[in-house]
Amino acid sequence: MTKATVTVLEGGPITFRKELAAIWQYRHFYTFLFHEISMKRYKRTLLGAWWLVIRPLIPAIFSVVVFTSVVPMDTNGTPYPVFFFSSYASWVLFQATLILMPRAILWLRSLMRRTYFPKLLIPLASIGPPLLEWLVSMTCFALVVLFYRATLGSWPIDLGWGVAMLPVATLMALLFAIAIGIVLSVVAVFVKDVVYTAPYFVQILMLLTPILYPIHFISEGFRWVVYVLNPMASIVEMTRWSLTGVGEPPWFYFCVSSTIILVSLIMAIWFFVRAEPYISDES
Repeated sequence: MTKATVTVLEGGPITFRKELAAIWQYRHFYTFLFHEISMKRYKRTLLGAWWLVIRPLIPAIFSVVVFTSVVPMDTNGTPYPVFFFSSYASWVLFQATLILMPRAILWLRSLMRRTYFPKLLIPLASIGPPLLEWLVSMTCFALVVLFYRATLGSWPIDLGWGVAMLPVATLMALLFAIAIGIVLSVVAVFVKDVVYTAPYFVQILMLLTPILYPIHFISEGFRWVVYVLNPMASIVEMTRWSLTGVGEPPWFYFCVSSTIILVSLIMAIWFFVRAEPYISDES
């Protein structure tokens, strides 16, 4: 009697190197995922993609009106709209990315069941719409600057070589959002409450970040606590300095925050890679 031969095929454990290779192999899939996430986000809305413009503008206009007319804010001579929008763009990028990532992985659960692709592409594809919101906010900053140039007869900002730090600070804000968002995406697969609590977390963090108010409102003895516990604080300050040329950039704390963000990003990707098989099973 001949014994039957059984062949067992095993994919082997997913490693960081394999995940990067798979992402590069499926890079063409990124555009499709970006389109799917964008369509899911604005599905059944009357304004559709116009929400990319409206979403960052509504809180911005409200904040500018309140702290310009109702409760005037002392910004050391810088017009408050210029002061606000010079840091708001990096915050919009951070906020929108962090909120969208956990939702995106839930929106595409059915796709994950039907098709194989590196699941890490979903959080990465989620940065598309936030980048468009960042562009809208930067456009608002440019328009505000031009408005004050036309009305005051002089530029309200003093651009110098520090503008070269703008891409670095913006990248740090994006990487920080990706690091947190990747972890929240994994947790959201098992505990969907994350989707509803993330916006509240971001709003609280915004109050602890010098966006609505200048950093000198915080006593000098406690500023290091804000900078160390909240990496976005130094990122926002660096962004504002690079765009306005006003104040002193927090070089030391920005370097500390950048190091924390890069280490957190590596750990977050490692966590996601280790959890990817369980994400597929749960979804």
